[in-house]
Amino acid sequence: MKDRLASGQPMRRGDPLFRELFEHHARVNMQIEDVPGGVRVRQTSDAPQIVLLIRQHAHAAVSEFVEIGPDRERRPTPLPESYQRR
Repeated sequence: MKDRLASGQPMRRGDPLFRELFEHHARVNMQIEDVPGGVRVRQTSDAPQIVLLIRQHAHAAVSEFVEIGPDRERRPTPLPESYQRR
């Protein structure tokens, strides 16, 4: 996802959250660090509205995928309630 986000190559276009994240890909910074037993991913932005998208992705997409598994991919991820589209 890091490479696709960096280059603006969308994925999961039918998912509202992913669509919005990729629309604003230039405002998302992602660092990946190898740690014992896996990796640590840190996503940041200088834009408060983009931070809402990043947090929604971490909670509703990534955490649920870890908990539920591949079936989670079939469900769309809603935009955060307080997110304001521009």
